[in-house]
This record gives sequence, structure tokens and C-alpha cells, in this order.
Amino acid sequence: MANNTFQKSSITLAAAQRMIAAAEAKAREMKIPMVIAVCDSDGTLKAFSRMDGAALLSVQIAQDKAYTAISFSMASHEWWEFVKNDPPLLHGIIKSDRLIVFGGGFPIKTDEGMIGGIGVSGRPQSPALSLCHERAFGDYDRATAAERGTALPFRAQRRPRRAERQQDRDAGRVAV
Repeated sequence: MANNTFQKSSITLAAAQRMIAAAEAKAREMKIPMVIAVCDSDGTLKAFSRMDGAALLSVQIAQDKAYTAISFSMASHEWWEFVKNDPPLLHGIIKSDRLIVFGGGFPIKTDEGMIGGIGVSGRPQSPALSLCHERAFGDYDRATAAERGTALPFRAQRRPRRAERQQDRDAGRVAV
């Protein structure tokens, strides 16, 4: 008999809250109010924070960045490179609800696959978004390794290196 079901992993509430707390801590260090959203692998909001002073518009944008990241298991900033030279796709897909084609959304991946997405929104044109992601992913990796008694085997999608972030800024592809 054919198997009509499948199993998939999803981020836990505890892990989502750890990522939110880590991103908030970095945003506080930089004195930039941010909105941080974590969704599960189906795109359902799992954890959320709007820091005091964060822009109202950033509330939906952060959620949409997380949703975009899980939709095709790719970072939101990668969408522009994917669609920019394909006019029919560019002019069609950009009209999709919840699709964000600038930085700030990343899929959360483990060895079991994609388990969710994180979206950070705040100050436009700010490298702070990448720094908040880095802190969130780093704390998540450390906590996951500690829970499993392993040495950091998990890697959320690789964050851009400093040189890549500078290239993005120079090319005008900086997160909003």
C-alpha cells in the first residue's frame, strides 16, 4: 500500500523564542528598535516581538520576510537576483502577497531540513539586520548543540560575510 503521509520537522516555540531574544539583544546593543518574527516551516507565525519604538510598518514586513524565506527555502535578498533578469517572472511574482525581495528574511535549517524562517525589520538600509540575524542564529546553534550534547553541527543558512555585505551595500541591495 502506498504511503499517503510524510513527516517533517518544525521549529519549537522554545527555539523560536531564543532566536527572538538573541536578535533583540543585538538590536538593543545597537540602539535600533526592530521587529523580529519567526515562523514555522508552514509559514505560521511561531514567535514575534516588536521592540519599543519600532516602526508600525515593520510589523508586517518582518512576518513577510520570514514567510518569504520558507516559501522557497531561500533568503529574501536572494529573490532579487533570482528574478531581476526575467521580466515575465519579475513583473508577475512581485505581485504575490507576502513576497519580499530585499534582505532581512532567512530560512532556519538543520540537518533535518528547513524548520522555519526568521524575519527582521527596522531601520531601512541598515546592516543591523544582518547582525541581528547572526546573533539569533549563533545563539540558536549554541543552544541546539547544548541540548543534543554535540559540537555545533547545525548551521542555519550561511549569513553573508562582511565583504559580501559590503558588496550588497555598494550595489544598493541592503535590507530594509
